[in-house]
Formats: sequence, structure tokens, C-alpha cells
Amino acid sequence: EEGGWAVWVLRAVMLAAILFTTAVWFFDVTIPFVGKGPNGFKGLWHEKAIEQAQIARELARGNGFSTKMIRPAALWQFKHKMGVFNLEHTPDTYHAPLGPWVSSIALRFGNFVRGLFVDEEDPWLMTRKDISYPHDKVLAATQLIFFLLSVLVAYFTAKRLFDRRLANLGAGLLLLCERFWDFSMSGLPQMLLLFLFVCTMHVLVLAIEARNAAKPAWPW
Repeated sequence: EEGGWAVWVLRAVMLAAILFTTAVWFFDVTIPFVGKGPNGFKGLWHEKAIEQAQIARELARGNGFSTKMIRPAALWQFKHKMGVFNLEHTPDTYHAPLGPWVSSIALRFGNFVRGLFVDEEDPWLMTRKDISYPHDKVLAATQLIFFLLSVLVAYFTAKRLFDRRLANLGAGLLLLCERFWDFSMSGLPQMLLLFLFVCTMHVLVLAIEARNAAKPAWPW
């Protein structure tokens, strides 16, 4: 509790707790004095997350914002408005583009890393060692990173508004919320939106402080 190392010891304990919780959610582990954890990550399960994942895959392959999920409404829309319907690369008109676009960047990076360790001609193929589709883990890890970044930005925002103790309390409550971890593991873009929201609130706080202090705002 005293000395120059006290803050770094607390930060190391917090980082270890976050890494342990991440391992509990991603892998099948047994928690001491508690028992079995959430049984690890078994792949994407939400239908919207699966649809957005395959759109991100098409983006990563260079096929544009296309989908393999052909909806009757989209079929009617293309036939009546354009007269043609591309069965190979059907443009998606249902999902918002930001989530799949960010996921496609993560998939490209995952392909690069996977190519360094897996000797396969097609990095999209599963090997005999894979329990779940490897790129599902990439998408879940991406949303988990956005969640942890959201907690970090929320901490700095609360610290500017209140003090360090309340900021630590707020960040701790966010990390203890199981619902946030559920959304992170689902692969849905809610954690990306949470990150954009907390960043917007942080910039808003900075703008209000600059206005009250009669200082020039940042260029944007």
C-alpha cells in the first residue's frame, strides 16, 4: 500500500485477474475453490454473428460486401430494382457495414499470424487439431479487445470527472459484468459500439472542460 511500487503492484494484480478471466472464458479450465468454468469457447452461436462473420470473410477474400445468406426480400429487391441477381457475390443489404468491415481486418491479420504457424495451403481450412473454427476465435478476441479498451477509456473518463477511487470502482464493476463477457464471446459488434460510445463520451468531457476553461479545442 506504500511506496513507489504500490501502484504497479495493483496494476499487475488487475492485469493478472483480466488474463485469468479471459482464459476462463476462452478455454475449458477448472477454477480453484469454484469448480468448472464456462467450458471454454465453442465457436459463434448467434445467427446474426454468424451472418456478419461470413460477410467479413467475403470482405477479407476480396469479394466486397457480399453474402452467402440470400434472403427472399433481397432477391425481390434486386430483381425489381436492378433486373439481375448475382448468385456468386450477392451484395448484402441487411447488416450495417462497420462491424463486418472491422472483422475483416481482424481476419486478414489472423490469416497472417495463422500462416506463420500452420503449414496449410488454405488458411481458412480447419486442421485436425482445431476444436472450433479458428477464425471464430479471432472474431471473439477482437470484440474482447474492444471491451477491454472500453473499460480503459471509461476509467480515464471517470477519473477526470471524479477521482481515481471511483474510477477504479466503475472499471471493476464493468469487468465483473457477465453480460459484457457474453457479448464479447458472441462475436456481435456490441463491444465495438460500446468502445465508440465511451470514446465519444470522453471527447465530450474534454470539449466541455475546454469550453469552461476558455481554451481552444482540439482541431476536430
